[in-house]
Order: sequence, then structure tokens, then C-alpha cells
Amino acid sequence: SVSVNMALSDPSEFSGGGTFFPDLLPSDRGEKGGSDPAVVTPPLAGDAILHLSSRRHAGVGVKSGVRTILVVFIDAVGSPELRALDMQAKASRLLRSDPSAALSLLNEGLSLCPSSAASLQLRSSCHLSLGNLSRAVSDCSSASSLSPCDARCL
Repeated sequence: SVSVNMALSDPSEFSGGGTFFPDLLPSDRGEKGGSDPAVVTPPLAGDAILHLSSRRHAGVGVKSGVRTILVVFIDAVGSPELRALDMQAKASRLLRSDPSAALSLLNEGLSLCPSSAASLQLRSSCHLSLGNLSRAVSDCSSASSLSPCDARCL
């Protein structure tokens, strides 16, 4: 399923709040700076963020004022594209710890949605981790053909 979080409040009505995605944390946790890159807040009333419901996330508390949001869950039962996207998200989480399992999920997802440049790019990373260099290059080349402006595919 997919989650849609739509801001209904104007940003001037509150401070803080948002949706926290732990996978967006910088690898160097010692970074100093302004806003937390792992917290996403729609910038204007009417704007929304969309993410897989299975993606690890949490709400962030409002510091002052009132923040009103509309949250909608969309289940597209049987949609091959959505199932493939879910497999891609799971594979992304497994890539470092179990590249073979990630590869299996991506192969299944690509059988449902073969034109996913992101899945091909991720599968290329799996092949690279497993030492399958020719397959890594092949998937990266295919991903680049599907999404020529995506620097991850180069």
C-alpha cells in the first residue's frame, strides 16, 4: 500500500512536525547543520508526500501551534507495479546484509515490471556486491537506457 500525507495547515500556523524516515539519515551522524534531512514536511498547505506504507517512518511532534494533515492509504491489490515497487523497497533494505535475498526479490519484481530503471540499478548493485561484474554492467546499462538523466545509472 501507499501512504499519502497531505498538509492542510499553512506552515506559519505551526513549527516542527513532519514525517521521519530513518533511511534518510546522513551516514555521518556527526554533521552539524540546519534542518534534519531525515524529516520530510510538505512545504505548503495542499502539498503532499507519498511513500510506500511499508517504508519505516514515524511522525515528528509539533513544537508549537497546530498542524493538521490528511493521511490516506491506497491499497492497489493485485497491481503488479505496486508489488514490484514493494519488492524493490524490501530489496533496498536487504542490499548490504543479504545481497542474494535482495537479488531474488529484484528478479521477482522485474518479472512483474521489467521497465523499472530503479530496480535495474539496485539489481546492478546486488550483482556488484556478489562479484557478478558482467551482470552488474548489463543491468546498469539497461537502467541508463531507461533513465538516461539518472546519475546513479552511469
